[in-house]
Amino acid sequence: MRDIEADLPPYCDKSRIAILAYRPVAHGALTNPSGRLKEAMGEISREHGGKIPVQVALNWLLNKSKVVFPIPGASRPERIVENAGAVDWSLDAEDIGRLGASTD
Repeated sequence: MRDIEADLPPYCDKSRIAILAYRPVAHGALTNPSGRLKEAMGEISREHGGKIPVQVALNWLLNKSKVVFPIPGASRPERIVENAGAVDWSLDAEDIGRLGASTD
């Protein structure tokens, strides 16, 4: 975890300050993960009806805090549809734990 992620979001939650997550899928790195993260996202995808990595990543961010608002890219119309697939479902605590363990 980056240092800023340990301190800033809890402060913003407490103070009710919005955080705009610019480029929330890490310049595309989370749309095509590798290693342990790819494995964890694959398991989560199967458990949640075939969600793609960008949907898992955006859902994780949306569930992280009530004050974090991602601004995902939408360079093509199909990207908008993909991004919209990140809502109307939620990762559970086990999913979030698997993702966190995969990025350590």
